[in-house]
Amino acid sequence: MKKFLILFVFLIFLIPLTNATINISYFYVENEFYQKIEPFIKELENNESIKLNRYNLDGNESLFKNIASAYNLLLKYNYPQGASAVFSLFIGNGWFILNESNIEEEKENIKNFLNEIKEFDVENVIKDGNLAYPKPVCIIIAFNSSLHSIDRILNALEENVSFVRIDKLDVIYEENLSVIKNLGDFDLLKPIIFIGNEGIIFNENIEEIIEEAKHYEKVGIDFPSIYKERKICVVLFYKSTCPICVNFKRNVELFRNFYPIEIKTYDWKEKENEEILLSYYNFYKVEYPYDTIVFVGDKYFIRDNLSEFENEIKKYLGSGVDCPNVGNDALAGAENVIRSFTLLSVITGGLLDGINPCAFATLIFFISYLERAKRKSVLAIGLSFTAGIFICYFIIGIGLVEFFGFIESYTKIYIDIAIGSAAIILGALSIYDFFEIRRGKEAKLQLPMFIKKRRGRLIKKITEDRKVIILSVISFFTGFVISALELACTGQIYLPIAKVIQSSSSLKSIALTYLLIYNLMFVLPLLIILSFFYFGYSSEKFGEAQKKSYLYVKILIGLFLIVVGSIMLYNSFSNL
Repeated sequence: MKKFLILFVFLIFLIPLTNATINISYFYVENEFYQKIEPFIKELENNESIKLNRYNLDGNESLFKNIASAYNLLLKYNYPQGASAVFSLFIGNGWFILNESNIEEEKENIKNFLNEIKEFDVENVIKDGNLAYPKPVCIIIAFNSSLHSIDRILNALEENVSFVRIDKLDVIYEENLSVIKNLGDFDLLKPIIFIGNEGIIFNENIEEIIEEAKHYEKVGIDFPSIYKERKICVVLFYKSTCPICVNFKRNVELFRNFYPIEIKTYDWKEKENEEILLSYYNFYKVEYPYDTIVFVGDKYFIRDNLSEFENEIKKYLGSGVDCPNVGNDALAGAENVIRSFTLLSVITGGLLDGINPCAFATLIFFISYLERAKRKSVLAIGLSFTAGIFICYFIIGIGLVEFFGFIESYTKIYIDIAIGSAAIILGALSIYDFFEIRRGKEAKLQLPMFIKKRRGRLIKKITEDRKVIILSVISFFTGFVISALELACTGQIYLPIAKVIQSSSSLKSIALTYLLIYNLMFVLPLLIILSFFYFGYSSEKFGEAQKKSYLYVKILIGLFLIVVGSIMLYNSFSNL
């Protein structure tokens, strides 16, 4: 009897010591609802097997969003916006959101959940500054593919267990043999399924496997401690000035909680990463530049196909994959990039802008005043005038590209939508002008009269009888000033093209190349006119040619702007 009592007392003291501890992470704000929910929270807190970790959202909102994003990937929730109004409890793989409409129902759900996991030790969601949860049910399937297929097992587990990670070890690959031997001595005449440290021989009883896996579904379970996972290399390029890109980077990094991935991250706004990015573009045959792009194995993914990225990672579970050896073909890659991206639109836009009636009329007007000058003086003065236009326009282009790069960190998509819409409207107006001019009416899109008058007075002033050198210098500055004045008219093409260049170019060197090409195309018609005039053409002939081509230039510009604007809108809305 005495021995029985001693044993009974011993068991009484032993039971509390062996009870599992369940950590709960509780995010809250102190408001009226807080008072309603506090008694229930106190009830949980008084349970000896529960450790409650409180986090006031005032000061922990960033932490909450990081945790919620991880659970969002797992549970496919669309967690409520305005996190300060949310009362959330994270328990193992469970996420419970309490509000006025569901408080009683969710309380019961929490109690039931706790009862189902009472045998497990559940860590806090945050451990040593990292996310400990959500945690998958980690399963190893060791098998011989020459003897049997495991497709039925895979499908059953993925369909019935909400958060499962499966590493496949096929013994036909020599590197897997030593790994399997470390796990135990098996002949592998049948597949072996490891859930935790337990190995189950598959005897066609799929329900047994599912039941064992679901036992750990709410808390997850790690691989056997002896099993060393093979890493999957992921290379991520993103743009730190783009909020959407930073958010994509954060989502990719969250996958580290679920899969054995090592992420190499590059901010391609940093100059030292330019050649690396080009090498990857060249190696993977990327046909269009993206703000964010991730490479794994032999594929690349953008932010629109994150689920495909996850599926690609799953392919390498168990086998792992190294970082690609892209070589040092950055220069060749850069040449491919320049040829492949928006070169056609840049060349077309530059030429159309160059024959824009505003720019065309200016040079003819200028040449008509030069007819009084000596023939040998015309070339020097005309080239100086053209150089002034080119340099001013090029500087304006750099300013536009830099401006778009700066504001994209705040409102990138909205700016793209605004400029794309403006391009379509201006294109429609240009086509409208085509029909108006055919009816003998004036065009809507043209330089204001006060700028035309000032342009005329300025050109007349500088073409007065002076020495060639003085005239050339004055012509340069006149071209510079007039180019800035005419931006009100020529900018209808330049503005959307500058935005296309900024969006489509990963590197400043490529953007500058685009701008250089655009501006060379812009002044090319002026140089052609100047050469014709030098060899005897009169300003009257050019004036007649300009009037004949005026209609067709208008409709070409209109169609071009509508196409560019439509592409910008399509890309913008596809990224929303």
